Amino acid sequence: MVNKVAREDLSDAVNAVLDAVANYLSATPEFQSRMYKMTLDVLKSNNERLWLTICMRLAKIYMDMNNF
Repeated sequence: MVNKVAREDLSDAVNAVLDAVANYLSATPEFQSRMYKMTLDVLKSNNERLWLTICMRLAKIYMDMNNF
């Protein structure tokens, strides 16, 4: 299903959803990291730019939690 959507549209939609959910889960970084991991599993590098963006968000969560 992900392959049938234009990359820009997919990136915009996924980022909008992730932003909304991340704001809702801002008090629980553990749940945020799980959300990002699940999203990465679904993408499986079909869109390298989106994959990198999500990895960077996940890295920030880990840094905020002092989980190096």
